[in-house]
Amino acid sequence: MPYQDPLTVVAPKTRWQLVQLICNTGQSGWSLAEGLWDKNEALALRWNGNDGPNETSGNPQSTGHPTWFIVPDELAANLRERGKKLKIFLEKIACHIEPFSPAESDRVFKVAIHTKDEELTELLDFYKATFPIPRLEGRLFRFIENSPEPYFVPSSDGDSCWNGRICDGKWEALVQSNGFPEERNPTTQPMLHDVLVASVANAIRAYADGTKS
Repeated sequence: MPYQDPLTVVAPKTRWQLVQLICNTGQSGWSLAEGLWDKNEALALRWNGNDGPNETSGNPQSTGHPTWFIVPDELAANLRERGKKLKIFLEKIACHIEPFSPAESDRVFKVAIHTKDEELTELLDFYKATFPIPRLEGRLFRFIENSPEPYFVPSSDGDSCWNGRICDGKWEALVQSNGFPEERNPTTQPMLHDVLVASVANAIRAYADGTKS
């Protein structure tokens, strides 16, 4: 069973009723929701799953049906606040994936991320904001020739690891289907899109909270 839109996750119907979705980080990410569990207010989490060749409907599940994990009350307030903040930043980020050139249309793609909000762009420029470039099976990121060097900076994990740097509200890179035919890549383009946007949004939330400098 493939990725499940969290709005469609209704099991077990006798105990759970969705009230509102707080945050959804997309394929291979997670969702946070408010609802009623046994008619009592509750906060719930689940891993979303994905539509890739190794598709999964996420976790938790019960008898093959996607379900929710009910968050303990003593943790709910903090998670609810962070989820609401992250949703704001997710909605302020755009990501586009397109063939880099006709000659390489089935092998190499250009990824472009930009912010939709002027105040957010100014915040990121002030902090010289970076975000982790995720390690994804079947995907290899590389520089665009003649692109601004600040788009990539070494991470603290070692010389082979990189972070993306957002400059003037934008980040660009090339990504290729590394050793896989594109149609069988374990990290599909929708997954790639959602994971990158979530990585950027999480980093922005950390900067906004003052947990990075």
